[in-house]
Amino acid sequence: MKKFAWLVLAAYCYTSASAQTTDTIRVMHYNLLQYGYANCMPLQTKNGYLADIFENARPDILTINEISPNTAAINGLRSDCLAYNPAMTSAPFANSTGSSIVNMLFYNQDVFGFAGHSAITGNVRDIDIYHLYHKPSSSPADTTHLWFFVAHFKSSTGYEYDRSQAANDITTWLSDHPDVKNYMLCGDLNLYGSSEPAWQNLIGGSTWFFDPVGSPSGWVGSSYAGIHTQSPSAGANACGSEGGMDNRFDFTLVSPGIMLGNRGVLYLPNTCHAFGNDGVSYNQAINCNATTSVPANVCTALRNASDHLPVVLDLAVGNLASSSTSEPATPPAKIFNNPATDELRVALNEPGLNWAIVGLQGQTMAYGNNHENTLIAIPLTDVEPGRYFLLVQNPKGPTFIAAFVKI
Repeated sequence: MKKFAWLVLAAYCYTSASAQTTDTIRVMHYNLLQYGYANCMPLQTKNGYLADIFENARPDILTINEISPNTAAINGLRSDCLAYNPAMTSAPFANSTGSSIVNMLFYNQDVFGFAGHSAITGNVRDIDIYHLYHKPSSSPADTTHLWFFVAHFKSSTGYEYDRSQAANDITTWLSDHPDVKNYMLCGDLNLYGSSEPAWQNLIGGSTWFFDPVGSPSGWVGSSYAGIHTQSPSAGANACGSEGGMDNRFDFTLVSPGIMLGNRGVLYLPNTCHAFGNDGVSYNQAINCNATTSVPANVCTALRNASDHLPVVLDLAVGNLASSSTSEPATPPAKIFNNPATDELRVALNEPGLNWAIVGLQGQTMAYGNNHENTLIAIPLTDVEPGRYFLLVQNPKGPTFIAAFVKI
């Protein structure tokens, strides 16, 4: 194992150098349940709950469903609920359908600049597309870019086709914009299971999006209680749904580029979760006496503010490739199947190269030497799903590092 110590060291240097040159940011998506309409809940009461939630979560990017389409509601949410960071500011919204509720994005303008907004129309509600760029650059000319699709698909059973069409509109937009690599879909997608055509359009059999929760099939039933997002209250909740936690409607899906971290944005493993979910409540309210994931006052606020739980995840954003082990001009290896399943198929451009599969914490999962072979298949049957590095020793230059995903 000692002769492969350089591989582990290279991986450690790669991740350590990256950590020193990046911002760690939190993304939160939240359906606010008709924010701005006093018939659902007095605004002062709702704002008090939301202020407790946001103060605890402290998102740098906040995407929202169900806010009243008027400036007063948007400015009120920012001033009364997002006081934890005065740098939080709002982006525009679209409403070509004349809906009474719209999507919104707030962002930390100390970390991100605003580069543009557009919308996919023709759905029940517009799908907003927000384009941000990472500071400290004062211009979007030479920095990391991110795109956020904020969507609220049609609810209820019987509308599977409408949800499928909305999903297809998103993947069509991405197909028409091949240069867009760092993107996320944040929204209440109202999906009743992974068999829905909308989910298959986004995830099944495609590489448009990854589900960072790691639940590509299922999520219906008590065994999936830990990822459900509706409804945190078992009783009548103002205008909201009741009956307790039994559906996963809210999602933050990420692009392959974000999963791999090869475009300046990296999803940090195991950070995506339903905020405040106690992991066990099914067909009942979240248990504020038992949960340890959030303080009791935040749990109470989550039960009362909305009939949805927020979804949060963390990203590393910045110069992720900065390292003394950067790629040589002519890489000595090429991965053919990324994401990979039972094996990783690799082409090495010359014999006699050492290689290793290394985890995010620097642990060696597999290693070897191709000897006389330049096409190799590395078994992954004993490797858990997740993100890994392939490292190849290049005697003529720096160590080659490529990220890949095992699914």
